Amino acid sequence: MSLQYQQPASDLVMSRLSATLTLSLVAMVIAIVISIPLGIFAALKRNTFLDFLISGVSIVGKAMPNFWIGIMLILFFAVVIPIFPVSGAASPLHFVLPAFTLGIALAAEMTRLTRASILEVIEQEYVQTARSKGQKEHIVIGKHVFLNALIPVVTIIGLQFPQLIGGAIVVETVFSWPGIGRLLLTAMENSDMAVVQAIVFVIALITITVNLITDLLYRVLDPRIKYN
Repeated sequence: MSLQYQQPASDLVMSRLSATLTLSLVAMVIAIVISIPLGIFAALKRNTFLDFLISGVSIVGKAMPNFWIGIMLILFFAVVIPIFPVSGAASPLHFVLPAFTLGIALAAEMTRLTRASILEVIEQEYVQTARSKGQKEHIVIGKHVFLNALIPVVTIIGLQFPQLIGGAIVVETVFSWPGIGRLLLTAMENSDMAVVQAIVFVIALITITVNLITDLLYRVLDPRIKYN
């Protein structure tokens, strides 16, 4: 039982879990849409100005803390140019700023990993063989390079998704998002240990589930991987 709300802690967590999961999923999609094309492009343009630019921006994006990114987005897109709302979760527009705040750091890390993975695969002999057979470059990149470079990317997605939920504590506070992040912060401030334990338990279950799905995806991406 929650000491603060006088109701079961599990009910409190489940009532707010969907808001946090939805926000994390949207942030993950944003990160994937941004990072994978940039990572591939940087790898194909290796050691050019565009490669250095993408890599530099990725390092800066990874270094910026979530709360600062959120404040800057609020300043530009809610104060200077009032386009997006800054609090609540009443409409799809409410997702834009908090989802980008969560997704930017992940996109930066995934961009660098995608680039490194593509560069590792593109030098393999089977890629050179495919090119020597006269296959078009986009087929070589899409079929032989990208698919074989996905396993490290899938791994980082599986590892980072639970961290997105943990990182939502700061983002939900900045944007007044009605998720478990704000609930956890309030529970900690009021020493409501039942709610804290319930949230930690739910995050642990999500982590186990995501890791299991990630392991299963390995088998789909690479049929050579077998689970005995």
